[in-house]
Amino acid sequence: MQKIIYIIVFTVLFNFSKGQKLHVTYKFTTPLHAQVQEDLYIDGNNAIDIRDSIFIYEKLQNNSVSSENGGIAIRSKNKMHKEIYYKSSLQDTILMKSNIGDQSYWIKDIPPAIIWDTNYSDTKIIQSYKCKKATTTFRGSSIIAYYTPDIPYPFGPFKFGGLPGLILEIGEEDQTINTWQVKNISKTIDLKNEINKPQNIKKIIFYKDFEQLTQSGNREDVKKLTGNLPQGTIVSEFKTVRRGIEKKYEWE
Repeated sequence: MQKIIYIIVFTVLFNFSKGQKLHVTYKFTTPLHAQVQEDLYIDGNNAIDIRDSIFIYEKLQNNSVSSENGGIAIRSKNKMHKEIYYKSSLQDTILMKSNIGDQSYWIKDIPPAIIWDTNYSDTKIIQSYKCKKATTTFRGSSIIAYYTPDIPYPFGPFKFGGLPGLILEIGEEDQTINTWQVKNISKTIDLKNEINKPQNIKKIIFYKDFEQLTQSGNREDVKKLTGNLPQGTIVSEFKTVRRGIEKKYEWE
């Protein structure tokens, strides 16, 4: 008689409480279809989100150059600058550290309050956790998120949060870019940076001013690239279309 052997695999889920520390790793897909790791560290009401400096672009079958929206994109492994976001569940202000070229800036951002619609019956299993669906709009983008009440932390990647559970998946609706997917959840935190916001920063600028600096920096780059063109060459300037998840700001 043939023996039938049943192998039962048990998935062990962590039991989380709000007093515990947590390390969550996400994969972020950028507007240029690059993938980068983003690490969220949570300690009580405070969190720090660190986007890595290594961007890995998707592989092309034939070559490493492709055209996108009339431009040229070279897909490879590029080293950028890390971005850091200090967040708290008790206030709306986000303290950021970002770069324009090699110049780093500390930035204060006060995003508009995120109003979530959680009136959905849709669920999804992510990393063995049952997640609920939520939607919102954020700075010009329609957002879909999946969060799990089993991990009672009101945080997520980037500038997202405010749901009754940890966000495991979030992104722009009907897009394969501007998306975050959880890769790992751990109770072990090995972090050199303090999760609390630093207090000894000499200069902080508002996010609006940082964005204006970014745009002016882009214009300077164009001037440098076109400065040696032959006399009589016509250079047309056009408004940049934002492909990131922040498409329209409240001050515009």
